[in-house]
Formats: sequence, structure tokens, C-alpha cells
Amino acid sequence: MMDYARLGRLNATELRSMQDRALATVIGELVWPHHRYYRQLMEEAGLGPSDLATTDDLVRLPFTDRHTVWQRSREAGDPQLFCLKLPWTPTQASRGGGLLSALGRKPRTAQADPSRPLRVFFAGGRTTPPTPIFYCQHDLDRLNETGRRIFQVAGVDGDRPLINALPYGPNVAFWQVAAATLDQGITAVQTGGSKVMDVAKTLTALTNTAAATLAGFPGFLSFLLEAAAAERLSLDCLERLLAGGEPLSPGMRERLRDGLAAVGARTDSGAVVGLYLNTEARAGWAECVGGSGYHTYPDMEFLEVVDPATGERVGPGETGELVISHLDWRGTFLLRYRTGDIVEGGLCFDPCPHCGRTVPRLATLVYPAAERLHDGTSLASLRVALDAAADVHLWQLTVQGADVDLAVSPRPGAGDDLHAKLSGLVRLHLGKEPRRLQVVSSHELYRRLGTDREAREARIVFST
Repeated sequence: MMDYARLGRLNATELRSMQDRALATVIGELVWPHHRYYRQLMEEAGLGPSDLATTDDLVRLPFTDRHTVWQRSREAGDPQLFCLKLPWTPTQASRGGGLLSALGRKPRTAQADPSRPLRVFFAGGRTTPPTPIFYCQHDLDRLNETGRRIFQVAGVDGDRPLINALPYGPNVAFWQVAAATLDQGITAVQTGGSKVMDVAKTLTALTNTAAATLAGFPGFLSFLLEAAAAERLSLDCLERLLAGGEPLSPGMRERLRDGLAAVGARTDSGAVVGLYLNTEARAGWAECVGGSGYHTYPDMEFLEVVDPATGERVGPGETGELVISHLDWRGTFLLRYRTGDIVEGGLCFDPCPHCGRTVPRLATLVYPAAERLHDGTSLASLRVALDAAADVHLWQLTVQGADVDLAVSPRPGAGDDLHAKLSGLVRLHLGKEPRRLQVVSSHELYRRLGTDREAREARIVFST
């Protein structure tokens, strides 16, 4: 693991050479001898360690996806099928066992098994079965390091308090930010999101701690700022929103900046910073300023963006599905893992125009490929358009097969032609009008979304 300041100065050739060496080492020394699934997969594909000596060689390896991990683990009767199982010989802290042996208890070992899982997060749960992702001590150390990198990239002031309003649970979103604050000794309130701490108490935490940073899902952050403005609270100490866990469209980013302005907080380009939080990636990536792209960790993972239909790699800047191969992780170890997330604008390898770092960056609009109609039409462009619609305060889509129902609450001053405008908007992006279009109050739509009481907003609902 390299110092991130140094890593961010390497050129593209140096970064790729580093990744090639890391891949060859991890395949030869860890995967081939100690990973049951990928050893078998390589043998079935007629591949040995020397056949995966560079990152370009990875295209020879079949993809893995969430369903594969879940199904193969069930078939094997082993949830840790995708974990590296490293050899370990325990050394006893006291020879002979002494009193512990007499009491029938195992003597404490001087060193823990390095491949023993210590924490489990879950991926999926909405469109696929919940899939366990195991972390050993090596991974938890890396989670602390990625937390340091996130705060470096995003410019978080470690000397001032932070409110972590990401929803508590066995997921990387909450724990990545929590790990960063604990590792760096940052004063923090881990609210656990709206299911754990209600909006009133979260606002009290913000004002009483004079927090400089607030992390959460974009929809909940917008709701929180709206509630603060309604209470005429001043949050002029608030410098930065870390918005992650859901797609962060340009329209939603602008809504968050408007919310900051309404409470007297900072509103420049660094005020709303996106986080991409993917449990299978094992960590989170951050923007340095809004829209800069998510700055990744080429010493920890190799990233590809592929055509979702063909699986072929696409070029820099081209839209496609994110594929992850681990380089410096243990526990659950994945190669050519299809995340199911579409990156609008793909990967960028040029130096960041804002901070100058040379690490690869993901474009900032990332959304689930599963958010589509039965006929395959993506809902992504409609999501972006609704977030940006000047007359729309809130919206919710209910999908049934190839049809959608749209419910909206209008902004004050929305014209009488709102119904016609929205029908046309849906027709433009989906090729058909909504089956049903409702205009309801903000109170009613917040109730349907569950913004102030559920871990995740029901923004797009798939109905059977």
C-alpha cells in the first residue's frame, strides 16, 4: 500500500506497471494456491498464474457477479467460498497451557489468524439476494486507510466535528465514514440515519456541535436542510456535504446547494462532494470538488468499464458497467466482478483538473443497471431529468413491467400545465407516457418515500 500523496503523482504508465506487478503477485502467491473458487475457474478456463500476468490478461478470465457469488456459495454450503484462506500456524502465548488448560479453555494465541473474518457487510438486498462480504484485519486496516484518503480528497477538516447520517447497518456506506472518523480521531456523531436518530435530534446535533461536515444519502440530506430552513436555523458552520449511497445527479447536487444557501452555509463547488460507496469494492471513493469524478485507489483495485451487453471493455470516457478486480484486499476476494452499476462517462485517466491527482477517476453519475423497465429501457435519464425539473419538488416512480406511475409534489408557483409537461418529459425519456400521474402534497410524498423514517428512500419502486 503506497502513500496516497505519492500515488497521486505517478503517471499513467507507472500506475499501470504497478498494477500489473500487483496482479501477478496476488494471482501467483494468493489466488492460485489459496482461493478455491478462482483456482477452479482458472483451471476450467485453461489458465495458470502466468496467463494472468498483466491487467490486460484479465479479459481471459470469465466475469463474476453478485448472483454467482450468492449461488456458488450456497451450492458449496460455504458462505466463505470467495474468501482467501491463507495458511496459519498459531503460536501460543504461554507454553503448556497452564491454568487455562486445566480449566478446559484454549490458551490465547499471540497472533490472530490473518484470514479470519472479523466483520461481515452485505451487498445487494434490493434487486438481488443479500450477499456477505467478509473483512479480515488486513481489510479493516485498509478501510481505515481509504477513510483517510476520502477525507484528504474531499478536504474534510479533521479538527472540526462531523455528523455521519448515513444509515446504520452491515454496509460499507455507514462504516466507511465511521472508520474514517474513529481512525483519525475526529469528533463525530454517528446518527445511524433516520431510522436510528430522527430529524429533530440530528438537527440538534448539527447545531450543538457546530459540525463542519455532514454525510448522508442525497435525498435525506435535502430533507434535513429543508427542515432546518423551516425552523429558521442557521448552519453557517456547515462547510461540506458528503453525499453518497444513491445516484447524485446534477439536479440533486443543485438542490443540495440551494438547501445549504437556505441555512446560510457554504455553497461553492466544494460544498457538495459525492461519495461512491460500493460494498464489493470494499471501500468508498470521493470527489475533490463537485463533479470532479471519484478518485480511486489503483494500488488496491483494478477497474474496468465494459459494455453491459457484450462484456467488452469500452474506451476512456465511455459509458458502461463498472467491473472490479481486487489487488490489495483479503477476506472476500473478487476478480472481474460486475458491480451492476453503470458509470455515465466511464473512467478518466487524465490528471484531475482541480487537484492534479493522476489516479483514475470514475465519472460522478453512477446508477444501478437494474433500474429499468421490463423491456430494458433505462430509467437513468428520466431520474436525472426529474431531479433537474424546475417545477418538481419531489418525485417517485412506481414501475410495473413496462409501465410507470409517476407521483410528484410541485414547487410553489408551478404552472397549470405541470401535468402536460411531466407527461411529455416521461414520453421523451421512456418513449411512452406514464400510466398514471399524480400530483400530491410534499407531506404525502415524503410519507410514501419514507425519507424521515426508512434507511433508504423508496424513490423508484418496482411493483410485481
